[in-house]
Formats: sequence, structure tokens, C-alpha cells
Amino acid sequence: MDAVKPIMDEIAGVSKLMSVKGWAERNAGNISVNITNLADTKTQDVMKEAVRYSLPFKVQKLTGNLLLITSSGSKARNISANPEKNLCLVYICDPSGYQYISLISGTEITPSSELFTHLAIHNAMLIENTGRRVVLHSHVTELIALTQIEEFNNKTALNNLIWGMHPETIMYIPEGVGYVKYCTPGSSEIAALTAQQIKEHNVIIWEKHGACSTAANVYDAFDLLDIIAKSAGIFFKCRSAGYVPTGITPQQNIVPIRTDSILK
Repeated sequence: MDAVKPIMDEIAGVSKLMSVKGWAERNAGNISVNITNLADTKTQDVMKEAVRYSLPFKVQKLTGNLLLITSSGSKARNISANPEKNLCLVYICDPSGYQYISLISGTEITPSSELFTHLAIHNAMLIENTGRRVVLHSHVTELIALTQIEEFNNKTALNNLIWGMHPETIMYIPEGVGYVKYCTPGSSEIAALTAQQIKEHNVIIWEKHGACSTAANVYDAFDLLDIIAKSAGIFFKCRSAGYVPTGITPQQNIVPIRTDSILK
């Protein structure tokens, strides 16, 4: 699938960035891209021969779609060096089932352990017609640290801090971030709770587990997490220096902020 090569290059580039930042220890982090519009007949025929696996929930809107996703156990540093060897294709053959194959014939790999969350989010994005086709999950150190502090274990406090530390967050994430209390990684629960917030948010912070972002392309998804991490990092630098940051006041905001969704 030559048409997918540029997307694999993006995944490789972002995987390297996550590794360098320390957001992808060992096999942490995963990326998926909806490539249905790029699928060729040969690939579709091969997928039809693959084993069908059942889902614990239905993804009606995603049926018939093809995703490119990082494989279970793959390391970001290896993905950056050889994406083809660390990615697989997942086909949603019916509302409750999926099939997958590796990109390299004869290679035995399985989709990411966070597959259920990726599928639930992609399904929600199609329902909402967001135009987004990328899901990125990373163990963003600054955000994991932030949600270890009880004061910031709620959506309103997180957004006030994130917006208050750096104007870029106000400009590029005016809708704020979603928030999911700690759930077992890879579970149906975290998949369902995250998918519920896709209508209102491009980024969802997972308590003590990093964050998940969605965008039209892989680099944009990374940039959203990078911007939020910068805000959290500024907060911690001020506190480590012995000061309480003053933050950007509402009067200083240059971009209107939506408060209807974050204050629910």
C-alpha cells in the first residue's frame, strides 16, 4: 500500500519524538489512523481471509473501516526506525467483530493492547463527523505527575491550570481537555468513558496514565499533547522554584473560552 507510506513516516516521526521526550517507556504509547480511503482491492481481499475476533461492544459506524495501528509490545524507538515491522492493519468486519493482519507477510504481531479504546474513539469520531482520523495515546510525564495531585483530579481544575500557564493552550485548545478517572488500561471501561468525550474535546487526560489526543493527522495529534505538557511543565518549574504561578487572568485571554462543556 504505497499510499500509506507518508502516514507510516508520520507515525515513525512522532514515535521518535515521544521516545525522546520520555513519554514512551518500553512499549508505552500507541497510535492509530483511519486509512479506509486509501485501502486497495488487494488489501481488502487479504483482510477477508483473516481470523475474526469479537468486540465487547458494538462499533456500528466504524463497520467496513480499515485502521493502521501500532502493534502490541512495539517500542516507540523501534517504530521510528522501522514502522512497517511494528504496525498492523485492523478491519472492522461487522459491528461486533474485527480482523487484523501484519504489514509484513509471515510476521506474527497483534494490535495494541489499547485497541478497544482506539476503536471506540474512531467510532465516536465518525458518529460526530469530526473529520479527525488519528488517535494518539502517550504517557505524558507532566500530565501523569499533575494527576497525582488530588487538587487537579477534576476537569475544571485541570483546564484552569492548563489555560493559565501558557497562551498557546488557549489558542489551540479553547474547548479544554476531557478527563477520565483512573481505569484499568486497555479495558472496555476506559474505552467507553473516553469515547463519550470526543464530541466536546480533542484531548482527554487519563488520571495517572497520560493522555489521548485526536486530530486530522499524526503530527497535529502530537502537538496537542506537547502544548498541554508545556503548560504543566511551566507550573511545576514555578513550584519547584518556590513560587506559586500567577497564571493568565480571564482579562488577559485573547481567545474566547468555551465554558459550557468543561463546567458540567
